[in-house]
Amino acid sequence: MNEITINTFKTILEKFLFENHPELPDKEKQLEKRSLRAICTYNELTEKDADHQTALEIACLELTDGFGFSLFQFLYELSNAFTEISEETRRDFCIAILPECEKISKNLLYEGKEDWEVYYYFEEKMSEIIQKQLST
Repeated sequence: MNEITINTFKTILEKFLFENHPELPDKEKQLEKRSLRAICTYNELTEKDADHQTALEIACLELTDGFGFSLFQFLYELSNAFTEISEETRRDFCIAILPECEKISKNLLYEGKEDWEVYYYFEEKMSEIIQKQLST
């Protein structure tokens, strides 16, 4: 079994942030603070005789807790429907349109819409931004 260290959690969190929140400012502070908390949780649980896998899972949940919805990840998945965007450029494309998508998403009005309508309305608006970017 590999030894679990603070670097283990830093690596896990770096991968999570890379895949879900590349726009997050001050990543180094998040890495240090959250990884330290996760290793403390892991050590506390294993000292209380929790098995390795359970302690690791709980510590990892704590590590990524609170990040919430990832607009980047949503755009990345949505952009798969656009064949004009190659797999090699997809990540950079989504990062490039992220500021505009954030601005638009903050100004969308959902009043009077059912939950399922909100999802499709949001998806439609983000698709419009992707299409607009592809047209330029």
